[in-house]
Amino acid sequence: MRLRHSLAVAAAVGLLLGVGCRRDTAASARQHESAETSRTAESATTDAGVDSSHGAPNGMYLVLRRGGTAAEVGPVGAEEVRMPYARRFAPPGQTEPPEVLVLTREPAVLLELASPPEGDTAQACSVPVRLELVPSQAQALARFTGQNQGRSAAIVVGGEVVTVHKIRSAVEDGRMQVTCCSPGACGYLMQQLSGRL
Repeated sequence: MRLRHSLAVAAAVGLLLGVGCRRDTAASARQHESAETSRTAESATTDAGVDSSHGAPNGMYLVLRRGGTAAEVGPVGAEEVRMPYARRFAPPGQTEPPEVLVLTREPAVLLELASPPEGDTAQACSVPVRLELVPSQAQALARFTGQNQGRSAAIVVGGEVVTVHKIRSAVEDGRMQVTCCSPGACGYLMQQLSGRL
């Protein structure tokens, strides 16, 4: 029952991070090529005036503007930060290009967990990493998602934007999940998030 409820919550917020789970040679080649393209794009956007994302707390941020380059999103104010969205964890074959995001400088919700993230890193396909926030951040999540329905939120983990989704409804129980498929992705996310206990 709890898992079913968590799945419903994740769907409501759209916090599903799909990381490709096809293992064929062509998919592996595309994934490698995509990773190289993403690294190149991230380097280019950083050189073009995107603020360094390193040191950004793990959390949920409101997306204020987005574009293909730093010039497209314009200058940032004192309460804003530009970050690259290189789509490093995107499914194989995804055609959306990297973006530059302007986010609120501080996260609306910190990913401070009430318990260790749950997930099976031994499996490679469609593994959900389930997160339960501490009460103060669960309240912040409910307030943030309730006030920003229809807008986009970015999830930052380990100093990088890992996913961006539209907020569809208020999430009031402090639970969310990130679904990942490619080997190593879930382990990486769980390692980064375990430090927030």
